[in-house]
Amino acid sequence: MQPRSIRFRRGSTVHELLAAGVLLIATTGTVATAAVHCQRLSKDGREYRLAVDELAMQMERLLTVETTQLPDAMENLQPSDSVSQSLKQVRLWAELIEDSSGQRIVIRLQWQRLGDPPPLMVVGWPDLSLTSPAATGSTP
Repeated sequence: MQPRSIRFRRGSTVHELLAAGVLLIATTGTVATAAVHCQRLSKDGREYRLAVDELAMQMERLLTVETTQLPDAMENLQPSDSVSQSLKQVRLWAELIEDSSGQRIVIRLQWQRLGDPPPLMVVGWPDLSLTSPAATGSTP
């Protein structure tokens, strides 16, 4: 015959295993969720850095164009191949704004991402001295 304390101990072992299993499942679910969120944040960060680099490159290119050719260059603005392949449904467009502050170029980049945030935007001021001699009527 078994002592009385051993008989009571058998039932508590099942409860301990059940509690440990519930804790293990809860912990695994929490860690897995955190890992997925970290991976998504990392991907979003890479996409954002790629988009910022693309905007900087496009603005640098437009700022070196003569002011007379600027509207055509802005109309033919296309994202680079690496950006087109890396970002989903990428759109790149620019506009020339003239007001009392002078001329400025605004370039926007939008792509499909979670939450549908507004497009990234960069603003630059063209060098008005980059006009061709024929456009100003002077000769070199």
